[in-house]
Amino acid sequence: MRKNILLLVVLLFSWTLSNGQDTFWKLLSKEEYAEASKEAENLANEEFDYLYLAAICSHLNYDYNRYYQFSDYYLSQVQGESKRLTEILKSNYDESSYIINNYVGVVKQLNPSVELNSPEYYFTRSLDLKKTNPIAHNYMSMISIQNGQFNKGIEHAKKSISFDTAYPEPYNNLAFGLYKTGDKEGAVDYLLECLKKCPKNTNSTYMNYIQLACEEVVLMVDNSMFGAPGFTKNEDREELIEALKIYPENYLSMVNQFLSYSSYTEAGILLEKFTPSQETNDRYYYLLGILGIYSNSSSKVNSAVDSLIKNDAFDNALELGNEYFQNQQFEEASKIYLKIVPIARTSDQRMKVHANHGTALLQLQKHDEAIEVFKNVLEFAPEDDITLTNIGIVYALKEDKAKSREYLELAKKHCQSDQQMAAIDLWMEKVTE
Repeated sequence: MRKNILLLVVLLFSWTLSNGQDTFWKLLSKEEYAEASKEAENLANEEFDYLYLAAICSHLNYDYNRYYQFSDYYLSQVQGESKRLTEILKSNYDESSYIINNYVGVVKQLNPSVELNSPEYYFTRSLDLKKTNPIAHNYMSMISIQNGQFNKGIEHAKKSISFDTAYPEPYNNLAFGLYKTGDKEGAVDYLLECLKKCPKNTNSTYMNYIQLACEEVVLMVDNSMFGAPGFTKNEDREELIEALKIYPENYLSMVNQFLSYSSYTEAGILLEKFTPSQETNDRYYYLLGILGIYSNSSSKVNSAVDSLIKNDAFDNALELGNEYFQNQQFEEASKIYLKIVPIARTSDQRMKVHANHGTALLQLQKHDEAIEVFKNVLEFAPEDDITLTNIGIVYALKEDKAKSREYLELAKKHCQSDQQMAAIDLWMEKVTE
C-alpha cells in the first residue's frame, strides 16, 4: 500500500510538471513572453533550468532587470553546465515555427555553452519563415557587426526597427554600426530616437549615448581633479532632455547612468529640470539622495530621506543608508537607519534596518548601542545566526567572554552555513583562551 501511495505521488508530480511545461511552450509559441516567463519561473522550483528560459522570455519582453536578475543567478549556479538546458530546448524545438527559432537562437547567442546549432542557423531559418521579423533581424544585425560586416548589420537593424519601432536593441546595433563606419552624428540621432520611441530601454542605450554625445569634462571634487562625461554645448543637453521627457523612467535611468560615470554636474542638471510624479517620486528622491552622497551635500541627502519617509518608501531610504555604509561613512549610515525605523512596517523590514544599524554602530565601536539594536532583531528572528554571532562578537570586543560564549553557542546551534560556522568557531577560540 505504501508503495502504491508513493507511486501515485510521483505520477502526480510528473503530470503536474509536464502540464506546466506544456503551458509554457504554448504561451511562448504565441509570443506571450510575460506570461511565459511567469510560468517558467514557477517551473524552475522543480526544473531549475526553466529559470534561464524565464530570463530569456523577460529579455524578449524588454524586461531587462528581470532578465539580468534571473540570468545572473542561474549562470552563477550552473557554472557553465548546460546539458539539461540543451535537452529541454532540443526536445521542444519546432523547426516550422519562426517564434521558436527566434527563441532558441537568442538562447544560443546569449549562452554559447548550450550545445545547439549556431545562432545564425536559427535566425536565418526564422527569416525564411517570416520576413517581417524584428527579433531575427536584430540578432542578425548584432552578429554581422560582431563579424565586422557593418553595412550588413546596419541594414538588418533598420529592418528590425521598421517592424517594431519600440524595440530598443536594434537602435543600439544601428548606432554602433554607424559609429564604426564614421557616422557618429547619425549614431547619436538614432539613440535619441530610441529614447523617444522605446518605453523600455537597455542600459546600453544610456551608456552608448553618453559615450558618443558627451566629452570628458575635468571636475574638481575634494581638491582632486578627475574626468567625467559632460556636455560642452547646452543645446546638446537640451536636445537630450526633450527626448527623455516622453518617458520619465528613461529620464531617471539616464540620470542614474550619469551618476555611475561620476558625472554629478550633468546628473544634477537633469534632476533640477525633472518634475516628479506620483509614479516617479520614490526613484527621483533616491537619485537625489545618491547625488547628495557623492557631491558631499548632506542637505540634499537629508531632504531626499525626509521625502522618502513621507512617501513611506522604505526600500529606497534603506538603500541610501546602505550607500553610505558601503562608502564606510558609518556615522551617516547610522543616522539614516535610525531615522527610517518608524516606516519599517513588516518584520522583514525591521530586521533589515536594525541589523544594518547595529552593524554600523559596531563599526563605530559603539558597542553598548550595537548590542541593544541587534537585540531588536532577535525579537523578530530569535534564531538568526548572523545576529547572534554579531552580539557574541560585540561582547568579545567588550571583553565579556562569558556573554560572548553564550551568544556564540546559540549562533552555532542555529547556524546553517559553513562560512558562518567558521566565523563562529574563530571567535569562540578567542573567548575560550
